[in-house]
Formats: sequence, structure tokens, C-alpha cells
Amino acid sequence: MCTKAFDRASLVSGTRARLGGLYFLYRPWGFAKAYEMIKNYTYRFVLDALQRDTEAPIDAERPSFILGLYRNSEDLELVRDQVLNVLIAGRDTTASTLSYALSVIEHISADWCLTPQIQPPYNKEQNSARDSPP
Repeated sequence: MCTKAFDRASLVSGTRARLGGLYFLYRPWGFAKAYEMIKNYTYRFVLDALQRDTEAPIDAERPSFILGLYRNSEDLELVRDQVLNVLIAGRDTTASTLSYALSVIEHISADWCLTPQIQPPYNKEQNSARDSPP
């Protein structure tokens, strides 16, 4: 359910960003519910991470990313929003990379990929006789 809400919120947020100052005019059905679900999920994630980092830090000298954000701002909403931005950026980067890789693979000829496997073994006598002038 959370993935569907994330997809919905991402799509609507992207459209609203393109609208600029008129973003408030585009508020389709289900957006508010999806947005609240994502905010609540990310907020719980941030609280869990902060609690885990304060109770049993992995490396006492280097705080985690979330703990570092919180120490700089001491604002849970800001930390939540920053974590959500990282999630969106990571998702977009992964999607772009996979799309590019699949498009490259799609354009590679099957003959080119299979050529080494289907060629007969190299025979010096046959090739030299074929390549020599008559």
C-alpha cells in the first residue's frame, strides 16, 4: 500500500512542480491521503533511526546520516523531508539507470551476442586456403 501511495504522491508532486506558482490548482483525488501516508511512514522511519542511533550507535565517531541531519537542525519535520528527498532522488536515479541499461541491451543484436558461441573452431589450414589468392 505504501508503494502505491509513494507512486501516486511522486507523480502528482512532479506535475505540481511543473505548474510552478499554480501548483495549488492541481490536487487530484487521493493525493492528500497518499501524501499523508508517505509523511507518516517517513516520520516513523526517522524516529526509529534516531532511537536506534542514540541507543546503540554503529560508530560513535561518525553519526548516521539521519542523526547528523537532526543534530544540525533539531527539526524532525525538516529531517523527514530531507530523508524523503533522498528516497525520491534514489528512486529516480535507479529508474533512469535501469531504463538506460535496458534500452542499450535492446539495441544489441542477438547475432552479435551469440557470434562467439556459434562460430566453428578456428582451423588454420581451411582459413589459409580460403584466404590465399587463386
